[in-house]
Amino acid sequence: MPIFSKEAQPHIQTEGTPRTSPGHYVLFHKYLSFALFTSGLIFLSLILSIELFLRNVGESFNANDIVKTQLAAKPNKCLAGQKLTNFIFPYKKALTQHIHPTVLALGSSRVAQIRESFFTVPFVNAGVAMTSIEEGNKFFNDVIAGSAAQPKLVILGMDIWWFNENYVLPTTISNDHIYDNYKAQSLPLFPQNFSLIYKGLQKGAISMDQFLKGASGASPNNCGIGIEGRFNMTGFGPDGSSYYIERMAGQEKGDLRFQDSLKKIQSGDNPHIQFAHGKSVSLKQLHQFIALLSKLKARKIRTILFFPPFPKTIHLAIANRPNAYGYIGELKDKLTKFGVPYYDFTDPTVLGSSDCEFFDGIHGGEVIYARIIKTIYERDPSIRTFIDIHYLEKVISHYQGHTFVPDKTVTSLEEVDFLEMGCRKSKVS
Repeated sequence: MPIFSKEAQPHIQTEGTPRTSPGHYVLFHKYLSFALFTSGLIFLSLILSIELFLRNVGESFNANDIVKTQLAAKPNKCLAGQKLTNFIFPYKKALTQHIHPTVLALGSSRVAQIRESFFTVPFVNAGVAMTSIEEGNKFFNDVIAGSAAQPKLVILGMDIWWFNENYVLPTTISNDHIYDNYKAQSLPLFPQNFSLIYKGLQKGAISMDQFLKGASGASPNNCGIGIEGRFNMTGFGPDGSSYYIERMAGQEKGDLRFQDSLKKIQSGDNPHIQFAHGKSVSLKQLHQFIALLSKLKARKIRTILFFPPFPKTIHLAIANRPNAYGYIGELKDKLTKFGVPYYDFTDPTVLGSSDCEFFDGIHGGEVIYARIIKTIYERDPSIRTFIDIHYLEKVISHYQGHTFVPDKTVTSLEEVDFLEMGCRKSKVS
């Protein structure tokens, strides 16, 4: 028999169960609604910030967008330097297809200082689109072979390590179809946007300051495209050639006195670095290269080959280790045996250059490449109509010892002794 009547039981609080009034439920729902609204607002702000950053900075531009933006901005040079995706191969492909160059420079970053101002005909620098022989063949198949307006002359810089049997070639070929499909996305909810920004912040490719400035539209160098182009004034000009303004102006520390390069030469045990030791040539790579030359010849494209220069300090360090770098001499012998003509500029003294005309242990500057093109002009009369020899002579005469020819359409910053080698960088105009 129950202690309390049925009428009284609903009013009795069960032990251990707190009494909750209707007002508590209303208050709880208000707080929950506010929390959800605030969280949603924060989430939407994050989405919008990411989308604004990618668009404002130019990281979301696809290859054609970049090229069109650069060409429309001429004579100003908007530097393209995206950092969150591997944009280079499709960008160089799009640039070549837009300009239809008479002269094309092809190779790694070591040919990327050849400028259109060196020539009297349309020119594109496709440097960095060929960081390996495999990439060179891909560039030919995807760009040159399929072009209605193929170049008449290809100037191809050969990196010696492409042929080293011990060197592990980089796998940097990007799938341009995937790349362009991603870049075509405009929805702010596209998941890869989150991944790109997160990984960029995590790996230091973007600083939080850069992200906030980019999202707000307050980033410097509004002409730049991509993080490098916008914040560091580093990237490719509208002809495809490279600019390292931050390095040139001393705002970025690099291979000071070539110490980093010299350490790599001394050890030489890392197969992933360019200075890896090796005794023999990779016949597989050599035959792939010969096949590339045959394809160019079949298209009746004149091809000039050269070995890019090293600073004298680096050239001597390599030459003094003949056993460690035996493949280099073997490579040159085999090219001669195969009847492949080339220019050997590995020793910069044959060009009258000095260490002060280099950015680091493997990259020469604009002046030394003016010397290279002038030397080719002098030795090969058949291509002289393509080259502006008077401009080259002026550059070499006025700016010897420099890596950069002053160009106010790029920057008003002046070159300094960024290698800290006592290089005399006089004020020039």
